[in-house]
Amino acid sequence: MSATVRPLHAMADRPLPSLAQLGPRVVILGPSASGKSTLATRIAARQQLPVVHLDQLYHRPGSDWQPRPLAEFAAQHQAAVATPAWVMEGHYSTLLPARLARATGLIVLDASTAVSLWRYLRRTRTVIRGRAVWWATVTASSGA
Repeated sequence: MSATVRPLHAMADRPLPSLAQLGPRVVILGPSASGKSTLATRIAARQQLPVVHLDQLYHRPGSDWQPRPLAEFAAQHQAAVATPAWVMEGHYSTLLPARLARATGLIVLDASTAVSLWRYLRRTRTVIRGRAVWWATVTASSGA
């Protein structure tokens, strides 16, 4: 990998790499509700790269979050990883080595538990109130 983004406190004496330095295949990791999807979408738009949300590959579209069989998910994951350019967010640790082997850049979000919990509660409240749901928004924008 050409660059790794670390929390600011860990890199106080070094400048952060530019988006261009991260290269054409960027992996974004972090805890739930840390902002992975939002960051991936913004980087992809700015760098004109396709975005891959692993939750979309793992869950059957329109199924209320029903998972695909592992072999089907692994095949879709491998096909996405094999493409020349992407911003990919999500964990799914059993397939992480293949993703990291192809990545040219890695971003690890270091959100505190309190921040992640607040974002989760805010997102849940938004869904309950009937506003735009993340899944529907991402699916509509990706054409899936």
